[in-house]
Amino acid sequence: MQKIVHAAAIIVILAGAGAAQAQERGYIGLALGPSKGSIKNGDGQRVRQDNNVVAFKGYVGYALNRHFAIEAGYAGTTGKLRFDGARLGAATDPRADMSAFYAALRGTVAVGASVDLFARLGVARNRFELSGLGAQDFRVTGVKPMLGAGVAWRVSEQVALTVELEHYGRVREGNRRFVQNRAQVGVQFGF
Repeated sequence: MQKIVHAAAIIVILAGAGAAQAQERGYIGLALGPSKGSIKNGDGQRVRQDNNVVAFKGYVGYALNRHFAIEAGYAGTTGKLRFDGARLGAATDPRADMSAFYAALRGTVAVGASVDLFARLGVARNRFELSGLGAQDFRVTGVKPMLGAGVAWRVSEQVALTVELEHYGRVREGNRRFVQNRAQVGVQFGF
């Protein structure tokens, strides 16, 4: 919890420093990618999902200046992840739902006339729910540090295409561990 407080303090300090030189500019974005999930069973073995769903993220941001922005978003999936029940000791295939809300400071550096590198540092409230195990069903939430990095290609002054990697943290429930990482492509619109 102390790491989360420190990360939040750094975000507030940097945001305040950038606000003095603010160039008002808001943006929204959407990113999509494959959803890959895994959980550890009671024996500590990793069990991966055996169906395909799409992971998505929607976000809004406010650029404090050319290099820093404050951003908030929601990451979810278009359906539930299905896991092999036999490997988890269940008679049926359990299903999982995952999501995260996040708030972050986004730093951007131009590396060309139309290409930017960016990174995010913030906190995410992860939610993971597993059902179909009967008495072993569980729902767990946790606030964890989140990290992200990516590349943006500015198509115009208002539109950019993005490729990004993000880590929303790990949450645990007993012996089980849930990790939410994403690789996505997207589009961002400035206003």
